[in-house]
Amino acid sequence: MKRQQGVGLVESKTIKSVFTKFEQDKRIELKTPYANQYAGAGPQTLVDGQIGSNEYRGTEWQGFNGQDVEMLIELNQAKEINAVTVSSLKELRSWIFPPKGMEVSYSVDGVNYKSLGKVNFKLTDRDETAKRLELQLDVAPTTVKYLKIKVLNYGACPDWHLGAGNPTWIFLDEIVIK
Repeated sequence: MKRQQGVGLVESKTIKSVFTKFEQDKRIELKTPYANQYAGAGPQTLVDGQIGSNEYRGTEWQGFNGQDVEMLIELNQAKEINAVTVSSLKELRSWIFPPKGMEVSYSVDGVNYKSLGKVNFKLTDRDETAKRLELQLDVAPTTVKYLKIKVLNYGACPDWHLGAGNPTWIFLDEIVIK
């Protein structure tokens, strides 16, 4: 049986997807160990191109309890950058607080480092909804090969929190260098 073109047909919805080719162009060395139960997918989790959801139990997130997180990132080759972004999670019910801030320094030889800058973050609400946040440091175009990044822990849970006085967690998932 032959159908007439356009007769009896129903148009379907259009679905769009964006695919990004991920280039493994950097290596990370964590100076601060992550908690074993929140190891993500292992040592390279923070530079693997996988973006975390609002669920901290996934393989995209690494958790650090009660301390600043220090790391060294080595790019495969020196390149000009203009921003460093670190993704974190805010999930107050689970004592996961956003970082207080981030400090970044750079080097082209791995020996002599200069400050690239710092950015601060202030918790402005008590909303317990899980939310992925980004700390971004925008900089003038700078050629780098190595980056030292220090993500600052929020500190103790505040007085209004159920865990008042206890250490907070930092959960990180991806570091993007543009």
